[in-house]
Amino acid sequence: MRAIILVGHGLGCIGMKESAEMILGKQDNLFAVPLQTEENITEYIEKLAAFCIKVKKDYSEILFLADIKGGTPAKAAALVSKQHQLPNSQLIMGYHLALVLSSCLDLQKNASGLIAETTLMIQEFSL
Repeated sequence: MRAIILVGHGLGCIGMKESAEMILGKQDNLFAVPLQTEENITEYIEKLAAFCIKVKKDYSEILFLADIKGGTPAKAAALVSKQHQLPNSQLIMGYHLALVLSSCLDLQKNASGLIAETTLMIQEFSL
């Protein structure tokens, strides 16, 4: 089974988790690990690593969804994945609600498939 870990700046990833669960109901495999204002990168990496060590006991795959490409939470997720040899881990940077929902609903689709699917959901609408 796949764990989905939302990582992001401040409380945004917690809000994203709550929004997804508002639509889908409780998701036991969806987690949020926010980078708090008072934390430095080292503290955040330690917090994320400790969380992932617990999660990898129950899940065979970990999908990290980060808020911003190249941001501290995304870099921390990549580093933790490598340092702790997380099983079948993948990282997608630049999450949005459609991506989080699709990740929860289709646990078989890999990161590339999820990106391709949810890219089709993004479109401009002229007002």
